[in-house]
Amino acid sequence: MIEPEKLKAIAHHISYEIEMLNFSADKLKNGGLNQFEINSFLEVFNLHARNLLDFLHPLSNPKPDDVLARHFFDDPEAFQSKLPEIKNREQIRTRIAKEMVHLTYGRIGITREDKQWQVEKIRQEIDTALAIFFDLLSDEQKKWFYVIVNQ
Repeated sequence: MIEPEKLKAIAHHISYEIEMLNFSADKLKNGGLNQFEINSFLEVFNLHARNLLDFLHPLSNPKPDDVLARHFFDDPEAFQSKLPEIKNREQIRTRIAKEMVHLTYGRIGITREDKQWQVEKIRQEIDTALAIFFDLLSDEQKKWFYVIVNQ
């Protein structure tokens, strides 16, 4: 069990992840960007998407210091069972790893069409899961966050 003081302290960082995900998605949605700017905002979006995906739906072997949404609840399994699955979560994580986080030979031969990201769809799925997270928090816990996602 994580101490409430630690959870309260990390809430600011979770809010930042959400804020950056939405900021970069909005920049991409609004257009008017050159290719370098598009690539930059895609990298920002995917970095924060990956962090939030791991926060909401952790891998089977999270590190001891990984921050997980379930840490905020007395019954982590009950909380986890209420979260919707994020479609293609593993494929998204793999693409981010292979195309952005790590320099891999897998980048060779990726077509322009294959490089397209469904930013709005990914954001919507993450936001839906985050809305459930925030809805299930206590009123006191909600005060710890400066960004809250509502349905």
